[in-house]
Amino acid sequence: MVWFRAGILFVLAGFCLVAWAQETFRKFTTTTGQAFTGRVLSYEGRTFYFQGKDGKLYPVPYDRLSTPDKSYLIKLVQEKKLPKGKPQTAKPPVQNGKKDDTSSQTGSDNAEKLKPPPPPKPQFRPGSFFSYIPVPLGQDPAEALAHSSTDSTPQEVGETSADAGGMPGPDEPIDFEKHLMPMIEESCLDCHGAPYVKNGRTIPPKAGLRLDSHEWIIKGNLDGAIVSPGSLDESTLYQVITLDPDDPEIMPPKGEPWDDEQISVLERWILEGAKPRPDAPSLATKSKPVESKTEPDSSVSRLDVIGKKVRPASRPQLEAAMKSGALVSPLSEKHSLVRVEFSSAAYQTTDSDLSLFSNLKNNISHLDLSKTKISDQALGTVQGYRNLVWLSLRNTQIGDRGLESLAKMEELTYINLVGTKVTDKGLESLSLIKSLEEVYLWNSKVSEKGVENLRNTLPEVKIIF
Repeated sequence: MVWFRAGILFVLAGFCLVAWAQETFRKFTTTTGQAFTGRVLSYEGRTFYFQGKDGKLYPVPYDRLSTPDKSYLIKLVQEKKLPKGKPQTAKPPVQNGKKDDTSSQTGSDNAEKLKPPPPPKPQFRPGSFFSYIPVPLGQDPAEALAHSSTDSTPQEVGETSADAGGMPGPDEPIDFEKHLMPMIEESCLDCHGAPYVKNGRTIPPKAGLRLDSHEWIIKGNLDGAIVSPGSLDESTLYQVITLDPDDPEIMPPKGEPWDDEQISVLERWILEGAKPRPDAPSLATKSKPVESKTEPDSSVSRLDVIGKKVRPASRPQLEAAMKSGALVSPLSEKHSLVRVEFSSAAYQTTDSDLSLFSNLKNNISHLDLSKTKISDQALGTVQGYRNLVWLSLRNTQIGDRGLESLAKMEELTYINLVGTKVTDKGLESLSLIKSLEEVYLWNSKVSEKGVENLRNTLPEVKIIF
């Protein structure tokens, strides 16, 4: 009876192998629109193994594939046409309906000769899902990398650290393409990839934010930069990824939050200067000289300095502020500065709502009034927020008169005036704010001449027009 059952299992295994061999090459598409040609061989958990036309084996996470391809793979699994487990080796590709005659050769020397040479590095875009090894949830990344190395060809073993990805060692500098980009592709590009066409319409990335390359991440979006090289407190990307898992603003909004090891990679990359490559110069800007008898501490940000002067906000103060419908969130555990935004109630927010922040005004360093119904009069209240560093007035009715109220602000470094009624006269008020570092003026009423004058007055300020 035992031998009979073993025979049945052997027959079933043979049937699965036959079904596997019958799968042909077809075109697959990822959720970001990337296309590749391959033949699916097997699956393990939520990872499917494909053979490329180069004969190599590629593991692809199920969630990275388009909906039609997911349906195709589910059907294969349900019909038991795919074996479970990782294939030991990929079969040579079939050409013109016939296998390569050399596949019948035996001996380790012949087998090594049949292995295709490693593809040149430019073959795949840096950061492509083919250039890193997906690690299933719950599996030790170090173990996964070690397992992968044992399955690689001699040529590939020497290139694993440069091309395959994985977690960095404790003393290894962060490589953006190798260590960080694979995690961003896995978690973020469904919403923040390149624009794509669907049903004849171009679908832009959410919030106008692209994260599909180093250049786009550093550029940020209309609200400004999301990464401040050298500073975690001023890096919005870091802040939203490290929020409490129950926070509605946490990123990514779907799937598992980043674990401590992933967050550590992002943290180290920012602190190392948010560089595109380990050997590139840091993108962190030099701090402006401060008159002091002691040497300035380059690791202390503007927010750290301001935060030391501010008393913690009480619970009643925070509760009163949130009655306006605003989201009030702390910027850091190191100080009591907060960010206030009206994203969920913007079209109901008026000048009177700002009066609810009177007891919290010294704690507000970031204020987002985008798309609200505030008028110039509201900025008379905002000028009392003496520790305000970041202000977005995007797509509001703010004009020149409102900017006059901001002329004496001493800490303001960022202001977004996209889609406002501000004209060249309003730029005269901005020229008086010597702390400014970034100004955004798209779709406003200013002229090229006015922008040129502002640039001459504030030559070190980044002005986007």
